[in-house]
Amino acid sequence: MIIAKEVTVWNESFDCNHLYLMNDSMSKVIAYVRNRDKHLHVFKHPLEIETKGRKFEILERIMENDPNRVEVRGSKGNIYYVTKKGDGYKCSCTGFKYHGSCKHIQEVVNGQ
Repeated sequence: MIIAKEVTVWNESFDCNHLYLMNDSMSKVIAYVRNRDKHLHVFKHPLEIETKGRKFEILERIMENDPNRVEVRGSKGNIYYVTKKGDGYKCSCTGFKYHGSCKHIQEVVNGQ
């Protein structure tokens, strides 16, 4: 899981940059804290979030003990997680999110 602060620049009348607890791929929100009221809002079920056009600063990664998960450093220094799922692999990067494959998975597969 990831704790991320939204840093998107919106117009002056629209203030919705909150603090989010998200899954590793940043595609679902588990909980968030609004800027205005500082109250934690927790969802019964994770909600899909559209991140295209929005910017987030990752404050912390909460690691779960998973022997099938490998940490990979990307070419720009970002940390991604490649997880073996059955016969396939899944990555936390946006490339995998949109294309279903990425160089991080190839790095893990070729490194084994």
